[in-house]
Order: sequence, then C-alpha cells, then structure tokens
Amino acid sequence: MHTETKAMICTAAVLIAMGIFKELAAVCLITAVVFEEGVKKFDR
Repeated sequence: MHTETKAMICTAAVLIAMGIFKELAAVCLITAVVFEEGVKKFDR
C-alpha cells in the first residue's frame, strides 16, 4: 500500500475517532480505496 493511501486512511480514522467531519472521513476512505485501485490498474 502506498504512503499517500496510508496517510489518508490514518487521517480518516482520526476524524472518525474524534467524531468530527464523519462525512469528510468517509470521502477520504473512499478516495483512498479508489486511488489504490487506480494505481493497481495503472501498474498493469
């Protein structure tokens, strides 16, 4: 997993834990997953 993806997931986890900006945290997680999948396809 790429460093950027880990950073986004960690940020989302912190936001969820704090109970602040849950929608933003969800967007970060979705973006991280989509980004990761996009990189895998690009590597092929």
